[in-house]
Amino acid sequence: GMIVGLIVEYFVTNGKDDDNSISDSPNLKETKVNPWSTAKFMSFLPLFGVVLAYYGNVIIERNKNWYNDDALWEADFKTHPDNIKISTMWTRRVMDAGNYHEAMRISQEKYDMLPNDIGNLCVLAKATAFSGKENAYERAHELLDEGVAIIEERSQRPKANDFEVYSAKGYILSKQERIEESREFYKKALDLGSRRDPESEKPNCNMGEIEAVAGNWEESVPYLEKCANNIRAKKGDGDYIKYLENLVKAYYMSKQHVKVLERAPEALSIQETEIIRKIYDHSTKIVAKSERAIKEAVSGDGGDE
Repeated sequence: GMIVGLIVEYFVTNGKDDDNSISDSPNLKETKVNPWSTAKFMSFLPLFGVVLAYYGNVIIERNKNWYNDDALWEADFKTHPDNIKISTMWTRRVMDAGNYHEAMRISQEKYDMLPNDIGNLCVLAKATAFSGKENAYERAHELLDEGVAIIEERSQRPKANDFEVYSAKGYILSKQERIEESREFYKKALDLGSRRDPESEKPNCNMGEIEAVAGNWEESVPYLEKCANNIRAKKGDGDYIKYLENLVKAYYMSKQHVKVLERAPEALSIQETEIIRKIYDHSTKIVAKSERAIKEAVSGDGGDE
């Protein structure tokens, strides 16, 4: 509308008839006659309206996509189906939604064209593992072994996402309840990821979670701290809350109740959950009791409740 207004103003003020093209003011120079008359210009207004309405609708629809990551990546994938990075991001969302067969179909097509692309290969392996097909896990590990060979061949100059191969191996092994093997590959992912980015959050998240699954709560804490803090800094509360809750649970299970009181209120302010509320309430009682015991010991009463 603003553009049309400026154009209209230009033609209305400059597109006068020949006999009125000279200003009455002696202080103004003679203006040139514009070959476009106002009447002629007005005949084009419907066309301008159609063009602006079309592009306005395109912009509105695109803005809707920005409010939803899934819609944005789907729209980009439909527009650029041969772009491997866009395809990988969209296929991950398809897989996260539980549509493993569709994720397999898309990532297999890209694998056939670019078998050395690590991101797509990892998505294909995960989708295959959980597809329910016969020998699914075996095929998934075969794919990831191809990935391991690729990244180890260029180990002196690794790419930013090479650690994802080890992470994918660790993840699939954890789902097979092969915890020790899973930890081994998650550790490799952390070592490799840290070479490119010492603050890389994903390998730390994985290490923290696998240590927690193994019951090593105290060992999981430093990984989960780095994971939660870096995810918050980079991505916001959407991803942060999951890992913050894991961190609160690890604090509780490792009997770090003061730290529970430091971080649990933040988790509850983002998302109220029964388990975090119970952890917070119980830790509050434990800390209060401990503080009373300390005060009694210092004052000389020495009594226990």
